[in-house]
Order: sequence, then C-alpha cells, then structure tokens
Amino acid sequence: MKTKEVASVKVLWRNQLVEKATWEAEEDMKKRYPHLFASGESSN
Repeated sequence: MKTKEVASVKVLWRNQLVEKATWEAEEDMKKRYPHLFASGESSN
C-alpha cells in the first residue's frame, strides 16, 4: 500500500439536541461550504 495524505478539517455539528465533532475531508467541505474557506487558505 502507498501512503497518502488527505487534508482534514474538524467539524463541529450542532443542532438543538446534539453537538458532535467529526473529521471531514477538506476538499469535500470546500465544495459543500466554500464561504467558510473564502477568508483564507490552510498554511500547509
């Protein structure tokens, strides 16, 4: 197997009853929520 790096972001999901944190692929989150990444890029 080859090693592969995937940039991830920690996402805090909130609704009225539950608060949960998950790790999501940065690329997927940028596609779904581009406005959250508009102010800057990662420092890598």
